[in-house]
This record gives sequence, C-alpha cells and structure tokens, in this order.
Amino acid sequence: DAKGQAPFSEAELEQLQEVFGLNAADLHSVLEVTAYVYEQAAFSVTGGAKLEAELGKTDLDDDKTKIFREVWEQHGPSLLERLREIPLDDSNVLDSVNWRVHLNTAHSDMSACIEPKAVFELGFQKGEEPIVFEMNHTQVMGLLENLDTLQLQLDALG
Repeated sequence: DAKGQAPFSEAELEQLQEVFGLNAADLHSVLEVTAYVYEQAAFSVTGGAKLEAELGKTDLDDDKTKIFREVWEQHGPSLLERLREIPLDDSNVLDSVNWRVHLNTAHSDMSACIEPKAVFELGFQKGEEPIVFEMNHTQVMGLLENLDTLQLQLDALG
C-alpha cells in the first residue's frame, strides 16, 4: 500500500491460498493484477461502468468483470479519498518553467525553411540541475493534449 505495508499478513495470505486453491506464486500474481486494475482505475478516475467495459475487452469472464465493477463502485471513492491525502515526496518539486522559441534555418542566408523549436527549462526547488529539452510544433501540440487530459483528471479528483 502507500505506506509500504503489505495489505495481508502471512497468515491471511495462507488463508487466501487455501480458500482459492492457489499456490503462493499464483496468489501473488492474482493480487498484483488486481492491485494494478484498481490503481489504473484510480489514476484515470474511471467509473464502474467504464472499468467493466475495459475489462470486458480482455479474456476475463463477464462475472469477474462485474465483480471488479461492484468492488470499485463500493470502495473506489474511499480509495480516491485516501490517495488525495497521501503527501507527495517534495524532493523533486517543480519550481519554475521557462521557455523560449528558437528559429533554426536550413541555410545561413535564410532562404530555406524555418524550423521553430520550443526550448523548455524545468527548475526544481531543492537546487537540482534544471532539465532542458526542446520540442517541435507537433510535440508541443501532443504535450498540450496530454496536459488537457491531466487537467480533466485533476478536475475529476477535486
């Protein structure tokens, strides 16, 4: 879980193995996949119906996708609330974003095509070296689309 604690004790894991008739490795796999499904649902702020529809695209039986949906609808809101309360590690807190546009020409006489590039510099609070990178127009547009999606997800959490 978020605090680094195992969700089940050794005794509980042994009980789960007996109840489900699984060996330790198979039970571990089931628990890992289940955790992954719910983590993805939480981070994409997926509703129960969408979760069931997405799982329906897999080889998972309909009755199992329905169970995932029911559990998510019942316990998803409390998981989202707990995730909101987890403090984030502040070691890499973004402090500043600087940008500039570079116009590169193919020839020194400026007769060729001009290729604009956005150069970004990300600065951090703890005095770490800034990250500098450049993007072309298509890459910037892709970044903006991803930021729009992120904003929608943040709005849904708020």
